[in-house]
Amino acid sequence: MVAWLKMTLSVIYFFFKFLPMGKKIVFMSRQSDTVPLDFSLLSGEILLRDPGVKIVFLCRRTPTGVMGYVRYFFTIIRQMFHMATSRICILDSYCIPVSLLTHKPSLFILQLWHAIGKIKQSGHQTIDHRRAQGWFDFENNPTVAKKMNMHANYDAIVAGAEFFNPFYMETFNATDDKLLNFGLPRIDYLINQSVESRSQVLSAFPQFIGKTVVLYAPTFKPYDDHAPQAMITRFLGEDVVLIVAIHPKQVLTYEIEETDNIYCPKEFSVIDLLAVSDYVVTDYSAICLEAAAISTPVLFFLPDHDLYTEITGLNLDPHQMMNSCCFDDVDQIYRTVMDDTYVQAELVSFRNNYLPKELGRSTQKIVDHLEKYWR
Repeated sequence: MVAWLKMTLSVIYFFFKFLPMGKKIVFMSRQSDTVPLDFSLLSGEILLRDPGVKIVFLCRRTPTGVMGYVRYFFTIIRQMFHMATSRICILDSYCIPVSLLTHKPSLFILQLWHAIGKIKQSGHQTIDHRRAQGWFDFENNPTVAKKMNMHANYDAIVAGAEFFNPFYMETFNATDDKLLNFGLPRIDYLINQSVESRSQVLSAFPQFIGKTVVLYAPTFKPYDDHAPQAMITRFLGEDVVLIVAIHPKQVLTYEIEETDNIYCPKEFSVIDLLAVSDYVVTDYSAICLEAAAISTPVLFFLPDHDLYTEITGLNLDPHQMMNSCCFDDVDQIYRTVMDDTYVQAELVSFRNNYLPKELGRSTQKIVDHLEKYWR
């Protein structure tokens, strides 16, 4: 199957590469069906510097089912056309034609990985101990991943703090010289737009004003996650606002119902909700880094620590990052919030150790690096 796919795509791409390259940059994502914030911020900065650049967004989530794969094949064809006629290709996740095919030497490919740091294992780190969920889940199948040339052909990779560099290198099977420790554009957004984001959220939810707001944002789990249920049960009816932001890929066997103090706002992104949060509760998500970028206290609710570590794997254990802020009992989370006993010194140390050295200039640094490739 892989050999047939590669041969078919290679033949089509061969003819596409005869087309002239324009002053064009293509952004590609399979993380979202809409344009990710990092893409919007980068493209905006690019167009400010050079309005003559053509920007193309190709954003579509990974499909499921046979018909989904068939439809996605035509998405791949579109990706190939724009890669053949662009000067720069920017992606935030794995992309089949990027790694599988041979490109024009003049095409610059930038991997803008969708997390600020490499807390969780992925890519080449995990293929030997994860279980593939069907053929298309080749990232978790060592044989297919090798044949698909997974995470190959990147000219540069945007990374977070230097602490994570060994893990980026393992994930992408890359050398240190390809890493750009700039951090993601969303860090700039968090720092520069927090006042405006806060105003917008509070305008939509004036009932948050004067309340302690806790944002609960767990990561994706490849199993049914009961931690959200425990959080909701403990905070239900209390004099505190609990915003529940379940990972978009997570499937729960129970419904989350909004009440007088439990909210699941869909009209705002988690990034915007951070602006009104007094505390962020998470588990193994890189949102802890985003919260730390604006000095929002972070707590870790880890009742499934051993299971998650065994199934997914961690590069950086929350206990290593902020041990006094890690709990497996929801009552401890509740008491820390209500009694205001948070250890601020842990957050300061966390910021210093696991965030890029210079915050607020990620977008500028990335575009500075790219500019010579489209001029």
